[in-house]
Amino acid sequence: MLEFVNRDSGRGINLLVDTLAGGLAGALADLLMHPVDTIKARLQVQQSSRVKRSGESRWSSRDELAHGRPYRGMLDCAVRIVREQGVRGGLYAGLSAVLLGSVPSHAITFASYKYLKSWTPGGGYGADGIPNWWSDVVSASAADLLALSTYVPAEVVAKRLQVAGMGPARDYSSPFHALRVIARTEGIRKGLYAGATATMFRDVPFTALQFAIFEQMKSLLGDFAQTSGGMLLCGLTAGAGAGAATTPLDVVKTRLQTQHIGADRAYRGVLHCLRTILAEEGPAALFKGVFPRIVWVAPASAVTLAAYEQLIRWIQPNRQTLTPASE
Repeated sequence: MLEFVNRDSGRGINLLVDTLAGGLAGALADLLMHPVDTIKARLQVQQSSRVKRSGESRWSSRDELAHGRPYRGMLDCAVRIVREQGVRGGLYAGLSAVLLGSVPSHAITFASYKYLKSWTPGGGYGADGIPNWWSDVVSASAADLLALSTYVPAEVVAKRLQVAGMGPARDYSSPFHALRVIARTEGIRKGLYAGATATMFRDVPFTALQFAIFEQMKSLLGDFAQTSGGMLLCGLTAGAGAGAATTPLDVVKTRLQTQHIGADRAYRGVLHCLRTILAEEGPAALFKGVFPRIVWVAPASAVTLAAYEQLIRWIQPNRQTLTPASE
């Protein structure tokens, strides 16, 4: 029978290391994958041709002049963004805002997840050494809720910058300019925390699924999971599965966060947005951007999770929170 030993009982030290490693891992993933997130946001915000033909389009004439036609896909979107706005001003628009929210949110998420999981029965593992999926789901869900307040305002600012010039979205000179304008004209709750409910409904199940799949994959792959390639594969699978499953709520969240405030505000909340999209654009619209979302979130998860694990090994080479004892 397997016995489990805790090789590092200093939860306080582990908490600090998890915080540092989580923040750095999140920053690395955002630096590498932000252009794909920008493309995804552009594709999700533009409405279907059916809505445009019906005369109910919320795109402005400025958008039609600037873009001429909707994006036909990821490649077309990427080429036109680079041609019209450049790499830094287009594909990497909003990166600084993302990092301002991503670093603390990843730090809180990883530290909270590991800490909460360490208090579950068996530290999140059964007597047979298999990870308890419910432990990962509960711990990851709680951790994401704790981090929610740090990254929603940053994501609102980032999304506004990423879709600047599209439809009702206005132009901002910088992330801090966007922050001030949104707070002044739309308020904290309706502006900077726009789509917070949708973000919660998307990110809590995403984070829960991501960590649960990741831990199960590590158990399934055994020794191979401890290699760099194995760790990346586990993270890639976890990100792809969780990302695809939560795409509809990602679409709703993006629509809510990129609309402007006023009497002609298109969506009044999560359910109203969901019903409006279904009625005007059909069920397929809820999976708009699913491919770029997977292309973005799967490698982002792989980089984040693998980088976190590697950083832990560098900082605490003798640490292994729970591991089967030698027989």
